[in-house]
Order: sequence, then structure tokens, then C-alpha cells
Amino acid sequence: MINNVSGAGKCDGKSAVRKSMTNQQAHHAFIAIAIVIAAAVIASVLVYAYILSTFYGGNVEVSSVHGTVLYCTSNSTTPSDWTSNLSIVSGSAWYAEFQTTSSGYSGAVTLTWTLQMENDGTETWTDQGATQSTSVNMTGSTGQTVYASPLGSQTSNKNWNASTTTGGNYRIKVVVTSP
Repeated sequence: MINNVSGAGKCDGKSAVRKSMTNQQAHHAFIAIAIVIAAAVIASVLVYAYILSTFYGGNVEVSSVHGTVLYCTSNSTTPSDWTSNLSIVSGSAWYAEFQTTSSGYSGAVTLTWTLQMENDGTETWTDQGATQSTSVNMTGSTGQTVYASPLGSQTSNKNWNASTTTGGNYRIKVVVTSP
């Protein structure tokens, strides 16, 4: 039994328990109401977002450059003189060109030409250090020809013979990048 010191009122154990349960119940009720309000707000936001709808943009086509590297011993202006494989003797002149094989990217590009040598018939290739950089505008059409020269012109096309004095299989790797 709990007694009031001044004697002005009496508090029995039951009323103290009732009072503390009432505070505890009020606290639980407050939390429950807060949860219900939060759930209602979230639900209304979800419903609101659902009602607004979804929009899609148009298609984005990423164009690329498709082509092949061809070789010639005379840097000929005749297209049929260029071939995908070439057999020469050491010291012979040989040139490379890149020709687009399908329509695609149009705009400014840089072609980086790199001489590679096959590693003892293993079909793995190693860069040989001989390179050429070409800056040119691709037209996006099939059959565009670019030569291994600074501006892609045939008249200053690189002769790769000075870099291929050792017997073996060589090729030109062309990497096309946009600036």
C-alpha cells in the first residue's frame, strides 16, 4: 500500500497500476495511429504514382562502323587490286586500306592502325610498334575507303615494308574511335 506523506489523499496499488497502464495504452495507441498515418501516406503516394502513368522515349540507335582491312603491293587506285590476304617477299612494298562493309556511323572518327605479328603460328598476335593515326569523317555509307595516312588519303598511304623485314605473318589492326 502506498501512502501519501501529507495525508491529503490515499493512493491504493490498483489505481497506480491502472494509471500506469493507461499511460502505456496511450503510448501504444499513439504509435499505432502514427503507423496507420504513415501507411496511408505511402499508399496514397503509390496510388498517385500509379495514376500518373509511365512514359517511354523513342528508340536510341547506336551506330557503329563495320568494315574490313585490305592490302595491296602497289597502292593501286583499282579496287580489285586490293585483297584481304597478301603474300610478299621481305622488303616488298605493301599498303593497307579500311573499307566499310555496311552503312552505319557517320561523323568524325580516328582510325588507329597498328602493325601486328603472329606469334609462331599460335593465332595470337602482338603489336609491333608501327602505327598510323588517321582523322576522317565517316559518311555512314557502304564502300567508303580510308587509307593509312594522316587524313585518310591514298596519296600519302603508309608503306608498311620497313616494319616487316623479319619473316612471319603480319596484319594491320584498325581501331575506330569517335573523338
